This record gives sequence, C-alpha cells and structure tokens, in this order.
Amino acid sequence: MALSDAIYQSLSNLSGAINDKLNALFSSINADQWTALSNTESNTFTPEFADANSGGNQAASVTATGEYARSGDVVTVIIKLNNINTTGMTGVNDIFIRNLPFRVASNSNAVLGLVEPSNITYTGNLLAYGVAGQTYMKIVDIASSTSPAYLTVAAVNAASSDLKISITYRTDV
Repeated sequence: MALSDAIYQSLSNLSGAINDKLNALFSSINADQWTALSNTESNTFTPEFADANSGGNQAASVTATGEYARSGDVVTVIIKLNNINTTGMTGVNDIFIRNLPFRVASNSNAVLGLVEPSNITYTGNLLAYGVAGQTYMKIVDIASSTSPAYLTVAAVNAASSDLKISITYRTDV
C-alpha cells in the first residue's frame, strides 16, 4: 500500500504542477487571441469554375466539391473540379476558381497552393494563387524559360478535364 500512496502523491504533485503551468499560459492570452484560438470549424462549400472574377461565364457543367478547415485566421481548402465543360466560356480569359469560403486576407502576399491537373494544357508547373482581399483564386503556370502566366480557359482540353487544388491562406474575416 505504501508504494501506491507514493505513486498517488507523485501523480498528484505532477497534476498540480501541470495545472499551475496551464493557468499561467491561459491567463497570458488576451481576449482576441483566445477568440482566434477557439474559432475552429470545418465544412463543405461549392467552388465555381469561371472565366471572370465576378459575372462572366461559368463552366457549362462540372462536378465541383470543396472542403475547408479553419483554425483562427488560417484556412485550408481542398477543391475537386471534375469533368469541366467549358462550352460557352471565353477561351482567352483567365480561369477563376470562385466562391472560396472565406476572403483571402487583404495584406496577403503570394498565397500559393498545389494543383493536380488532368487533361489540361500547360508548360511548367501549376500553382493555385489566392488573390489578396478576394474570395477567388487563379491558376498560375510557372515555366522555367518564361514569365509566369495565368492559365486560360483554352487550356482545358475536354469535358474530361479535372483539377484538384489544395491551398492554405490567412483570412481577415
């Protein structure tokens, strides 16, 4: 029984020390920081494949799914655009992925994400570019021998074209 009492006392002391440290940590967090830490959510949304940042034309048909997770002011988005049909869209216009769940922070610089294309024409590497202060992103084609260029609707080759996108950005809402 003496051994159990000693173990119990050690655990009790350890628990008290941890509790003291946590109380010190939490008391140093101000209200804004606490709100940011406790503001976590995840959900789904429906992205739009379009040829303009607003208005313009949307894909005639596309299976579009989006998921997001937000912790404080950091948002991670995963988008799947399958079987993109660009009938009726303007081929020379840039591609816009609209309807992000939260606006990209106004003071953000170079918010980049990963793009996995299928049946899309491009010359280098594709990156998603979250536009500061907006709820849309564009797709950038980065080739080593040329300047980066936004991907246009004409790069989508057929109704069997797909894009998978993952991007993490800060929001100010």
